[in-house]
Amino acid sequence: MKLQITFAMWAISTAAMATTQIPDFIVLDGAREPVYSKPHILLTELQGSNEWKRQTHYPRCSASVRGYNSDWEVRDGMLFLIAVHLNPCAANPLSVPLERIFPSTKGPVPATWYTGVMVVPKGKGLGYLAMGSLVGHEKYLLISVRAGMVVSQKEAQQFPERP
Repeated sequence: MKLQITFAMWAISTAAMATTQIPDFIVLDGAREPVYSKPHILLTELQGSNEWKRQTHYPRCSASVRGYNSDWEVRDGMLFLIAVHLNPCAANPLSVPLERIFPSTKGPVPATWYTGVMVVPKGKGLGYLAMGSLVGHEKYLLISVRAGMVVSQKEAQQFPERP
């Protein structure tokens, strides 16, 4: 009996509560959609700068553990980074000029560093859990990307286990 009580206490104590994260967004066919994948951006040019420190100072909002979010676009078979916003929890997040992160480019940046699957929720939400976390969606658009090039797009009825 002691073992069962100990196990039950351990199970309860290890249950994690997490804040729903502010998503990145992707522009598809002119519509801005949330995207559940978060391709990381190398922000070494910004990290350590005064604007980075000012915008991502602690206490950081728990809905943005990265301290930034991004806008993406699929155009002509390619994934592009179109905007980066520091401290997306703020009333007026700071939009960072892409030239600060990628000095040799202007405008949208081809995301050639990214290989993975962009997961875009589609259809109605299927309800909410405690703390406002959405259970899921009717379907998902899975955009497979290799070195910035879109290699396939398909719909799925379930959130992929390993996007």
